[in-house]
Amino acid sequence: MCLDSPVMPDALVSKKHVVPWWEDRTTLELCHDLIRGDPPLAPGYQRPTRLLHLWDGLLDLESDIRLIDDTAHVKSYATLSHCWLQNPTDEPTRTLRANIEEHKRGISFRSLSRTFQQAVIVCRRLQIWHLWIDSLCIIQDDIEKADWERDGANMDNIYAGSSATIAMHYIPNGAPSIPYNSLTYRQGAETATIHVRRLPYKEDLSSNVAAAPMADSKNKIAVNEAWGRVSLRGWCYQERALSRRLFHLIPGEILIEQEGRIIYCQCTHHVSSEKTGFAGWLTSNALPTYAEDGRIMMRPDLAKYTWCNAVAQYTQRMLTYQSDLLPGLAGLARRLNRPKQNMDTYIAGLWGDLSSENLTLLRWLCWQSLPWESANPADRYCPYCRPRPRRRLPEPRDPTKPKAEPKLQPVPLTPSFSWASRFGPCEFIHDPWKSYEWIPTAELSRVVCDNKPGVPYGEVNGGFIDLVGTLYPMLHWSTSNWSRHELIAKNLCMTEFAYVLDLGFADRWKTKLLDKDDLENVKSCGLRYVIDAADDLPENGQVVYLLELFRNKIDETVIVLVLITDDSKDGMVEKLCLNDGKGNQKLQSYRRVGIVNFSPYSFVQLDSIPDVEIRLV
Repeated sequence: MCLDSPVMPDALVSKKHVVPWWEDRTTLELCHDLIRGDPPLAPGYQRPTRLLHLWDGLLDLESDIRLIDDTAHVKSYATLSHCWLQNPTDEPTRTLRANIEEHKRGISFRSLSRTFQQAVIVCRRLQIWHLWIDSLCIIQDDIEKADWERDGANMDNIYAGSSATIAMHYIPNGAPSIPYNSLTYRQGAETATIHVRRLPYKEDLSSNVAAAPMADSKNKIAVNEAWGRVSLRGWCYQERALSRRLFHLIPGEILIEQEGRIIYCQCTHHVSSEKTGFAGWLTSNALPTYAEDGRIMMRPDLAKYTWCNAVAQYTQRMLTYQSDLLPGLAGLARRLNRPKQNMDTYIAGLWGDLSSENLTLLRWLCWQSLPWESANPADRYCPYCRPRPRRRLPEPRDPTKPKAEPKLQPVPLTPSFSWASRFGPCEFIHDPWKSYEWIPTAELSRVVCDNKPGVPYGEVNGGFIDLVGTLYPMLHWSTSNWSRHELIAKNLCMTEFAYVLDLGFADRWKTKLLDKDDLENVKSCGLRYVIDAADDLPENGQVVYLLELFRNKIDETVIVLVLITDDSKDGMVEKLCLNDGKGNQKLQSYRRVGIVNFSPYSFVQLDSIPDVEIRLV
């Protein structure tokens, strides 16, 4: 074996042998010690409604299991985090209304999908005798979805209470979950077999960035099926963030994540002191501890920091259905919703307080979209070549029609002031929290959000905010309809460049803002803003409005939302107002399309409409 071999080159010289983790006494003992060090669940802890019972009195790793609904006595259990896209043909076994009683009597091990079989075997090796798998422990065809909503609302406790979450990562071609190669080593007349494994660097596990898989063009988002890893899925993010520890089963070895970082791996290459904010971070001793009800208590600044990080990390990941965007983070939101953390009310992915000014919500309105980061390092140096978030995702591909152009999913009902109204990376702007430097210049007069009864952290069916502030009417101009050749001809990258211009621009330059030759004048006289979604931009020359939210005390710069008029949701607003019982004050409705920080003095002509009340839908 030569030193540039694809397998580990130091296997022969620095290690006696490399074995699967369950045959490595050091690794297995560490796993057992970590689990045994956890206190048993308190009698009143909100356990899952159902669990899989794995102990049958035998030591057979492949014996049958059964479903139990008497979970109050269970002192420890494990949870599973997996992605069905890893092996679409590996159909997961499900609990249905028709077979739930049969599953209570027993579930054949051989009837389980390969992923579930591996999870059961892992738990038995770790001597964990109860396991929670969503598709087996929640009735999947419950028409009223009451079963799902009950456990879905308790998701934070389910993952936070488990001894370990088993993360089953991508297994190529259905190979064993912990593969290794066997090599014959000869020294003189002696022959030995050495087990070796590859050492891929798992950046998506060692850092907080979930880079987008490569698409057919670097300015496009890869199709849903390309995001087939646990670390890249939106639903799996919450599972990772809420767990006290994760055992990552990757091809080659096991990684143990705890206290917000990778604390152990067999190859020693992934261990890091840097905290990425995942498993165990919310429950580590350095941060808050559990209260009696199992909720987290932390200082308000830490709660804000946690939510900012969570949204930034979560929105880098992929979901099959855009409607899952808020439900996929509901468990974490529920865990942070504490009055003492100044996060009293949850409003479509944002937070508000109970004061009349609701300054908290005004600050949370300041978020901005980001481009997707590429998995190809060569594409990371120019963010303008990366795709921007979208207002609508494509429907999942039909496997029977692989060449058909997918349709777009329905327009989300989430109000545009929320980051969940579009799909893709975003981050919160921290300047408004610096009260010594930034002062609010808008006031909230009414907040209405339509949540399903009993599900305050899930999908919303609409909402609006009434605000009083200063509006600046402007003109919009962008390159959104330009072809690739037209962008290259102007030395532009493959993205959407959007600008706002003062109302007098078109007359001064004798243009209707429809000519591509206007670019240089627009760049010199206009202000480029951060768009919310690349597929939701106004027409060139259309009037947009800048709503001032905060002003800097020192240099007079302002943070403004870019808005366009939108009367399409008047029916929804009328219905919400009737349910709210406060009447429907007739206000002009606007939709948010971007955000920008600018100086009002940078424009030749800037009109303003002060103290106007508007409705943001």
